[in-house]
Amino acid sequence: MHRAFKTFVTPLLYPTNRIRAQCLLLLALLVVSLLYLEAHPYFPLLAGVHWDATTSSFEYLALTVLCWIVVGGRSPAALVLAVSIVLLNEGMRYSSKNATAEFHHVGIDLVVAGLVVLLLSTLRTSYDRKGPAALRSMDEGCN
Repeated sequence: MHRAFKTFVTPLLYPTNRIRAQCLLLLALLVVSLLYLEAHPYFPLLAGVHWDATTSSFEYLALTVLCWIVVGGRSPAALVLAVSIVLLNEGMRYSSKNATAEFHHVGIDLVVAGLVVLLLSTLRTSYDRKGPAALRSMDEGCN
């Protein structure tokens, strides 16, 4: 159990340049598709799908994690990038004839982004305090 957790958490908290590059590509694709779909809400594949605050929250949770990885775990930069995406998305919705921008969605998305960055930075600080010895002891406990 500990090894699986460490295998998942280590690249998230301490991403390599390769992981950062892959996440940057994924983030760019997701943001472009998000902006396109927001500007064209009657896209045939999504006919009848209604995005609500819960869906939007999970969407920005994932985007904020990707932002965190892309900037290498630097909290302020991750938060600025995530907030920029939120504002860009709502700005596109506001200017679109087919979609409507709602202020409470902006607030929810900003809170989600802030909580994700806070959680990840707290987790990283906790790992930094424990140091490499804590990670080695997790490996030894799994053997």
